[in-house]
Amino acid sequence: MTKTHNSATRRKRSALPGGVRQLKSKRWQVRVQAPDGGRIPVGTYATRTDAEVALARHVSEIDSGSWRDPRTTTPTITELGDAWFARRTADALDPDVNLREATVIEERGIWDLMVVPHLGHIEVANLSYEDVLAWFDLMRSTRDDNAKTRKTRSINRIKKPLSMIRRVLRDAQRAGQVETNVAELVELPKSAPKETKYCMSLPQVAAVAAVLDEMVPEYNAQQAKLPGRQPAAASFKPGLFVSMMVLCGAMRFGEAAGLRVGDVRDGRIRIERSFRKGEITKPKTYAGIRTVGVSEQISVALAVHVADRDADEPLFTLPNGSRLDSNNFRGRWWIPAVKRAGLEPSIRLHDLRHTGVSLALAAGVPATDVAKWCGHASPLTTMSIYAHGLPGRENAVTLALDAMGEGNVLPMHRVLWSS
Repeated sequence: MTKTHNSATRRKRSALPGGVRQLKSKRWQVRVQAPDGGRIPVGTYATRTDAEVALARHVSEIDSGSWRDPRTTTPTITELGDAWFARRTADALDPDVNLREATVIEERGIWDLMVVPHLGHIEVANLSYEDVLAWFDLMRSTRDDNAKTRKTRSINRIKKPLSMIRRVLRDAQRAGQVETNVAELVELPKSAPKETKYCMSLPQVAAVAAVLDEMVPEYNAQQAKLPGRQPAAASFKPGLFVSMMVLCGAMRFGEAAGLRVGDVRDGRIRIERSFRKGEITKPKTYAGIRTVGVSEQISVALAVHVADRDADEPLFTLPNGSRLDSNNFRGRWWIPAVKRAGLEPSIRLHDLRHTGVSLALAAGVPATDVAKWCGHASPLTTMSIYAHGLPGRENAVTLALDAMGEGNVLPMHRVLWSS
């Protein structure tokens, strides 16, 4: 940047009715010349550039007559949300904070879509219970563009934005800007409990894995018929990938897709990252960072898979060598394999995680150990959400009690695993 440009920039800055200055905290404060002649602070920003953009916006609003004097008004819901998300973004960039940047980006999208257009213009001091209740009713009656079968949003889809409104207002309450958090007064009706669509047995997992492996040569044969096409990369082992997800920590898809070759060593797998929406991020929670043993059922195959490979390579990839993408894998490989294996077509990829947890609990492993193994922060999550009866084992408890009545104490896991 030349000296001439700097001088021009300084002249431009001085011409504005206000200015920016750096505080001892290293943040940049914006001050504007209010219409009554007072020079007042209107906010602080992480960088000088952000502060100058904000200053220009305030000046434009003063010129147009739409400026709101912070000395006589309270922030709008939009302004409070902006400040809240600025703090969330800073937290997500801090490696010591258990928050993923992708989570904040997703939350921001929901906020901008569902909250700002309807409540964003209201000053927090003027926001009433009736405003939030009317917003809630509007959300319930409005079509959910992300849903394939529903015409209106479900209660579960509204929980997230309502929770964010409550948290933003909680900050305003602490700052003395409001006395009551009116969003806390809105009670959500209880939604019907959801169960996983399907919990697979180990033979069913093995059947799907076998079909996936059969599909690879078929894919290669199709590729050979087309000029310039390459066979599937050696790192593409869909059957082994699916088996590992179930047997080694009941992994989330993103956790499994984020693994590197170097994460597999000494009969263990280190899970410390996730691949989601095209980028490597932290696991969903701190509890998701864990080391799990390699099941003997796949130990030999996994050892062969990592042999003589660079430690930084992705452990598994798509056929073209790129990192596994859940949408691609689901549509091109998982759904066809499930159908060909003769199983329920609605079985989800995430049901593999439910399956792994349920199998571990059915084998008699304590819930606390299973929670640590699968990356849950609390065994309550493991038991309340992920524990399901295995298919075909509906009479397991009855059989166990009958065995005890006959004087034959048969461990529950023996009943559950018996054929």
